[in-house]
Amino acid sequence: MKISLLVVGDEILLGQVTDSNAARIGQLLFARGLGIAEKLTVGDSLEEIRRGLQYLRERAHVILVSGGLGPTRDDLTQEALAGFAGRRLVENAEAKRDLLALLERRGRPVNEIQLRQCRMPEGAEALPNAMGTAPGTWLEHEDRLFIAMPGVPYELEHMLAYQVLPKLENLPRSGVLLHRTLLTGGIAESDLAARLESWAEGLPPEYQLAYLPALGTVRLRLTATLPEKEQATAGLDAHFEEMAHLVEDVVVARSDMGMEERLGEILLKNKLWLSTAESCTGGSISRSITSVAGASRYYRGGVVSYQNDIKISTLGVPATLLETEGAVSEACVRAMVEGALGAFKADVALSTSGIAGPGGGSPGKPVGTVWLACGDASGIEAKCYHLPWDRRRNIEAATTYSLLLLWNLLRQRGYR
Repeated sequence: MKISLLVVGDEILLGQVTDSNAARIGQLLFARGLGIAEKLTVGDSLEEIRRGLQYLRERAHVILVSGGLGPTRDDLTQEALAGFAGRRLVENAEAKRDLLALLERRGRPVNEIQLRQCRMPEGAEALPNAMGTAPGTWLEHEDRLFIAMPGVPYELEHMLAYQVLPKLENLPRSGVLLHRTLLTGGIAESDLAARLESWAEGLPPEYQLAYLPALGTVRLRLTATLPEKEQATAGLDAHFEEMAHLVEDVVVARSDMGMEERLGEILLKNKLWLSTAESCTGGSISRSITSVAGASRYYRGGVVSYQNDIKISTLGVPATLLETEGAVSEACVRAMVEGALGAFKADVALSTSGIAGPGGGSPGKPVGTVWLACGDASGIEAKCYHLPWDRRRNIEAATTYSLLLLWNLLRQRGYR
């Protein structure tokens, strides 16, 4: 089943809005053994949408459309679909009934502008929108399937998960698409490729290895495309284990999870409490850790000690140390770890201090100089980076490298 995606919206093309929908659609489809073969983005124009539909219609069996549904005059997807399919644009009774019920529950008046959303190509099936007012559309036309969904991310995700995917899964397929993901840390993509090159070259053609690099981490995605699910599962598992063995020393997680989730698993399993003492990262590490549900079971808390007097009063960093070594120093981040361990009664702590930019540097400590530390009762590890990016990117990198430092320390201590 070849699936393509048409994204509609001037705001996407102008860069005013980031297209998070395409990524989420890809994730949800891939989790069900489906995938996006091609994506096209067009503006809010009848002609552009129609051209996009025609282009993708010649390349895919299923065309998903994101955006262009709603009550305003720049919401043109339904009209474009109707014109493309040569059908009248008519009021869908089911969509109208659902919309009226929704507006009544919300205590909102009904007007003609709202009712425009109920107009769709004649013969199309309306897809209920439990999170908003714009219904989706399921339209079969000339051996192709067109599925239009609203562009509001949470509305699209809910409709895709509960309306579209269950129906797609019941359609006939010629095979199955399965994948396994491995998260590695602290190794460059090129170094991973060097380790795996000869092994990957020996893979049967039904298996594909993809490298997904990010700051400090690389995901390895192994995909199998085979006629039978049982055959694909057995082969995929066997090849995945071979791959994992070759990079065992840098494996963070043997599933598609983030560094934050994996650290949470390790801390929770070993009954360890974590605390943080941040300066240049400004709470970014704390935010990253607490983005995982259940973080309260292993994260004690943290302090953003941006000013030196807070480092002194809250973390117990000696004033003389700051005078002689400065805040951006190995001695300071080590002292911050000690202070966080004591202040929060934690088992392990992270600290950061640096110059994120664009100003504040000096010849001895240029912009991008960042000191990180992680430690417990057995000792403290510290590391210095000279980051070359802008402020936002430097903070992001310092956060990621701090989590890697924690992962390395936990691994050295024997925690798995």
